[in-house]
Amino acid sequence: MLIRLIKMNCKPLGLLPNTPGFRFVGVRHDGTLAECYVQQDPRTRRHFVAGDATFRDLKGWAPYAS
Repeated sequence: MLIRLIKMNCKPLGLLPNTPGFRFVGVRHDGTLAECYVQQDPRTRRHFVAGDATFRDLKGWAPYAS
């Protein structure tokens, strides 16, 4: 039930906040879920997705249910 709810509320990757430490549920292209967070490279200052998936692996994201 929770998995279906997350997939229904899937947001586009363009709306992912560039906030280091921001945690979210990533939705992969095959529909599986991954625990992810936003990290920032200290040298280049670029943000990237880390955790169980990378940005390329994802088709969308959803915030953690509170």
